[in-house]
Amino acid sequence: MVVERKHLALVVDNTAPLAATSENTLEKILRCLKVKDRFFDYNVPSNMRDPEVKGLPEFLVKAYSKMEFEITGEEAVKKYIRPYDFVKSYGDPMLKYEFYIKPGMKGVIKQVDLNGEYPLTILWEKSLEVPEEQELRHTAHGLALLPGFFQKQKITDPIELLSQAVQDMLVETNSKHFKYSFYVPANTKGIVTKIDNSANFPVRVVFGNSVGYIPSSSGSLVCNYGMLCITHENEINIRKLIRDLS
Repeated sequence: MVVERKHLALVVDNTAPLAATSENTLEKILRCLKVKDRFFDYNVPSNMRDPEVKGLPEFLVKAYSKMEFEITGEEAVKKYIRPYDFVKSYGDPMLKYEFYIKPGMKGVIKQVDLNGEYPLTILWEKSLEVPEEQELRHTAHGLALLPGFFQKQKITDPIELLSQAVQDMLVETNSKHFKYSFYVPANTKGIVTKIDNSANFPVRVVFGNSVGYIPSSSGSLVCNYGMLCITHENEINIRKLIRDLS
């Protein structure tokens, strides 16, 4: 670290006094960190948890001198993330679905207009990705007309489906239909409000202001783990800890 003042510069060596730290002290430090640091397994990899490892004091000072910890990677984020954690969008800009219909989702035909570009208007059930009913216009491709009062078998052929379709009949989709709606630039900060591991996009996040970000009407977006970086204030004073346990 360099501290500048006018024409003077003071170079601070963060690791110089630690070379003589005993293995017994290092063992106590590691045990203490494992208790105090929720991200210990991430911050201190397994190959750096032996007090005899060369350079361990310097490694610990570097790892725990950060103002905040950043946890990235799908598996690590999945392991550590909790409701009300602070996060930021990570990697490529994130996108939210305006609608997302998975294979097997069911809907009700609300209108049939064979002269229109999208002849079927369908009210779809809620999904984990879009937790509200949604009325959308479709062609017949990727849809199946379900058996009911007017027909006995499932119909998947688009032409036959349109010829048989009437209002209030049930349909389901056998392919994905989706459209993106909201753009979230990388490093946009937010807070986790809910985690549902049964969902394709298990983490619900409320993001704050960011240049280019258009907030959703609900105020929150659903994300997968790889889209996020956990940010957590470092509350560990590593130098004080070393002094106290020496």
